[in-house]
Amino acid sequence: MPAQGAVGVGDRAGGVADADEDSAARQCYERWQQRICDDGLDPATATLVRLAVDGWWMARLLGLAPPRDGLHTEVRARLTALISEEH
Repeated sequence: MPAQGAVGVGDRAGGVADADEDSAARQCYERWQQRICDDGLDPATATLVRLAVDGWWMARLLGLAPPRDGLHTEVRARLTALISEEH
């Protein structure tokens, strides 16, 4: 059972069904993707990091077993290290 106040996954996924909202979200993600690729990272690494962070954010937003405590810190450190290796 979801935590009180948690948004259901289906509710969130269906919430972007409006064409205008969908278009705005797509444009926003396209800009983010372009910015991280323009930052000098290999495009595959940049996309990997973006997708990892997207999933991490979604897990936290929806309460879907987000990494907690030390694991949260370790995941962040590994992503940071991956980015640093590219620069």
